[in-house]
Amino acid sequence: MRLWSQSVGLVGRVGADLPADAWEWLRGSGIDASGLHVTAWPTLRARQALDAAGRRSQAWLAPEAAVGAQLQKTVADLPASDPPVRGWHLGIHPEEPDWDFLAGLRARGGQVSVETFRPAAQPLPPDDLARLLRATDIFSPNERSAASLVGDGEPEELARRLLGAGGTVLALRLGARGSLV
Repeated sequence: MRLWSQSVGLVGRVGADLPADAWEWLRGSGIDASGLHVTAWPTLRARQALDAAGRRSQAWLAPEAAVGAQLQKTVADLPASDPPVRGWHLGIHPEEPDWDFLAGLRARGGQVSVETFRPAAQPLPPDDLARLLRATDIFSPNERSAASLVGDGEPEELARRLLGAGGTVLALRLGARGSLV
């Protein structure tokens, strides 16, 4: 995010149990934490594992109600900014993007950069994929997520298909091989 501005901030929900050294690390890194809202729920933590094929699984270490409460987001959560924010970056599940939130980010101004948290269970219908790509200025799936959206292929082919479906700027994350932009 420091490509757009030296000022970087976080928006989200944490519990009162977020360790003091985490707050100190944020301050020491020059990250504006004024967009972090402390709630009565515990800070979310998860155990993640990668299998031999590189597939990730995750188990939340918090009650299900806490997960839903802490992950909710609204445009009203965004702190006022002067000067205006130059960019937003967030992760989504490709089949269920929060259209209202994405529109709210666009209305606030700045570039909208989106990465996918996981592959789609099945390819999106062409109109849904086009809508998703048009809602972003920069779309950044990893290779597996890109293939889940447009079918298998080499990175260059995946990029062509995503750009042909309506993408403007694509940053295809390729793990240890870097990225294709």
